[in-house]
Amino acid sequence: MIDSRDPLLGQVVDRFRIERELGRGGMGVVYLARHEELGSLAAVKTISPLANQDEKARIRFIREAKALGKVHAEGLVSIHNVGELPNGSPYILMEYVEGQNLGARLKESSPSRLPLDLALSIVAQVATTLTKLHAQGVIHRDLKPDNIMLVPDEHSRSGMRTKLLDLGIAKLLEDNATTQTNVPGTPLYMAPESCAGQRVDGQADIYSLGCVLYELLCGRPPYLPDGGNLMSKHIFQRPEPPRKRVPTLPRAVSEFVLELLAREPTERPSATEVARRARALLIEPERASWKRRWLWRHLRPQGTGIRLAYVISMPLLLFILLALLAPHQVVRLLPRPLAEYFPESVMVRIPGGHFIMGSTVAERQVARDLAVELDRDLPKEKQFYVQNYLVQDYLDRESVIRTVELPAFDIDRKEVTNEEFAQFLRKELQVGRIVVKDECPGEKHPNIGVKGFPCVYRTVNGAPYKNLYNDPHYGGMTYKAEERSFVVSPEFRRHPVVMVSWQAATDFCAAQGKRLPTEAEWEYVARRGDRRFPWGAERPSCGHSVLERCGTDGERCACTPKIGSPKLPNVGSMPLDRTLDGVLDMGGSVSEWTSDWFVIKLPESSTVLHSPHQDAPQTPSPNQPRYRVLRGGAWNEDFLSARGAARFRAPEDRLLSGVGFRCVREVQ
Repeated sequence: MIDSRDPLLGQVVDRFRIERELGRGGMGVVYLARHEELGSLAAVKTISPLANQDEKARIRFIREAKALGKVHAEGLVSIHNVGELPNGSPYILMEYVEGQNLGARLKESSPSRLPLDLALSIVAQVATTLTKLHAQGVIHRDLKPDNIMLVPDEHSRSGMRTKLLDLGIAKLLEDNATTQTNVPGTPLYMAPESCAGQRVDGQADIYSLGCVLYELLCGRPPYLPDGGNLMSKHIFQRPEPPRKRVPTLPRAVSEFVLELLAREPTERPSATEVARRARALLIEPERASWKRRWLWRHLRPQGTGIRLAYVISMPLLLFILLALLAPHQVVRLLPRPLAEYFPESVMVRIPGGHFIMGSTVAERQVARDLAVELDRDLPKEKQFYVQNYLVQDYLDRESVIRTVELPAFDIDRKEVTNEEFAQFLRKELQVGRIVVKDECPGEKHPNIGVKGFPCVYRTVNGAPYKNLYNDPHYGGMTYKAEERSFVVSPEFRRHPVVMVSWQAATDFCAAQGKRLPTEAEWEYVARRGDRRFPWGAERPSCGHSVLERCGTDGERCACTPKIGSPKLPNVGSMPLDRTLDGVLDMGGSVSEWTSDWFVIKLPESSTVLHSPHQDAPQTPSPNQPRYRVLRGGAWNEDFLSARGAARFRAPEDRLLSGVGFRCVREVQ
């Protein structure tokens, strides 16, 4: 309700008399004013009395005036003058725009969506305005439906034109004094880099515009505050494709929206490109995307090209047939970029043979020297290689030299993913073999329950199975009690599953007709071809494997991911972490459970092992620790853990963020 005692009502500002209040927000108030002689209308925006006492609010208000005065565009409200009222409050005298904001228009629409042509027209106009803003070094930073005014325009194809409002938090790029953290904005529409407090540029506006377009087409923004931190969703999650929410949307339009919502700013189109493509989709909204058109355009027969099409397509069809019938053979022949697209469940055939298990004195000396060398490159307080490998005698665990002969077997090409394990848990829950409780084993004291973290337990003996704690770097799996189901966030589906016990890994493999590998089998695959690391003799680099990802450059990290990125990528995504046979991620990503009990040193033996189970360490007595062997490097382990001979251990009921698994299958 308007306060009739408002002292500004009736005052004259630059020959415009203030008549009434149009609206107010947390910081400013907008009034309608009329020219005393000409009768023309204008809007007077001033800072509220409470905000006028806040120096930061005054700076923001003045920044809006500077931003508005810097750019002249049809899609912006024109500014007439800037000054100071008698009470000391700054004001902006600007064009009076009569219309309806986009947020109100959406609320009136049923079902809270706009027609495709109107939505694309709005986005094209807003993008054109952003082009001019960005060219002048101005970022809006609070783009949302409530800040887009729809003004009637009989000359426009859609019958309206857009005006951008509220540049109160606009960022002037050359204004270095403006803080880069805690960036203001509206969380429903904020770009990931804004949510993470990183430096922003015009591409943050493109992301916000993508959120607006998503809402115009789907009736809701990409993410809702329906559980979990909204800013974390922008940083870590991937939006549901618009076409899945509204199946009638053209595929090209759905893909266009997802391009605007790309996590990395450099992957989003510019404002100019957004305007161009939105107008093109207005003309041809059913246009197929390049993904669908490419194959047809290159293989379709045209005149004398019919034979060429057959020559190309027949080998392709034969290759596809072979891939379906014997994928474990095909995947060994493919180059890495193509092999990555094969399903995670594909196995690789490992031929039978013998190898020398363990490390010689010379090999252990190389590892010692590398540990010392790596230590020297770190500050004194960060040195840890020598401590881990020399003081803790890690290398002595692999000092026994054994000749091992193994029959042929199949091994998973990639580690088991979250989605695969979630499917397994759903089946186990249906038959009552597992139960979910809001209590997990303690990290340091497994027998002490930690309240508040949901955890999966085996029904028979109450053994822990899977920790569902959702750290944004390596979680992703949630138990939906009302649906009695396990759900994985889309962006975590192909991440390796972690925080699973040895028993859970064993049961998963058994359900697939497989088993966990012995440590002899694991080492055989990792070292075939006399390799020191799974990829060869070259020391690890950030392209080889996912190792030492600790979060910030100041910690003990070697390959730090981008801020906001998961520490674990999709399985099989590291370009060089590949064995002689094409098995992926054995050098990094996560350490892996094996079937064997752990002993500090394997038994001295000169015999040849003809079976993967022969001569394995026996079950420990009840008073001994029940450790299982872990193999392979992990995102939270150091570089030397990536060596094919490195041996580690963990209690079989421990749920660790750096431990996952893969399975093997015996060849009959």
